[in-house]
Amino acid sequence: MIRKKYIFGAGTRPHVGKDIVNVDRLNLPGIDVIHDFEQFPYPFADGSGLHINATHVIEHLSDFFGFMDECHRILSPGGTLYLETPHAKDIALSFGDPTHKLHLIEHSFINYITLEGLENFGYCKFAWSILHIKETDGVIVIHLMPIPTECYQDEILQRLNNLT
Repeated sequence: MIRKKYIFGAGTRPHVGKDIVNVDRLNLPGIDVIHDFEQFPYPFADGSGLHINATHVIEHLSDFFGFMDECHRILSPGGTLYLETPHAKDIALSFGDPTHKLHLIEHSFINYITLEGLENFGYCKFAWSILHIKETDGVIVIHLMPIPTECYQDEILQRLNNLT
């Protein structure tokens, strides 16, 4: 299987290159797949992604955890997710856009989608390793790698199985 590089929310700036799939909710020039990211599941095979880029997408969604779980499902082992989203402390950037549904800080990722967050809260079905996180000019930049489910402790797997 050829692993794809998915560009979620490509909009008017689709990427060009081998094995790149531009995805947006709008039918714009250069968009390969039209999909509303509020609708689950996403139309991509399990483990089909080498990389997902979702720059300024997640803040427009209602279901943070659903989005993260779908990205985990789509990425193959060793795949990565790159996100950029306004930092909630930047009032104008985060709250100024009426289409923003989520207002996030670094803690939103560190405390809830890591293995420790899964153990403590269980909001996500899957855990992530944070490769890099920083805030620059009012934007959170985060690079993540899915943690394979076989790495989870038995009691976490039991709880996850009870969720499905």
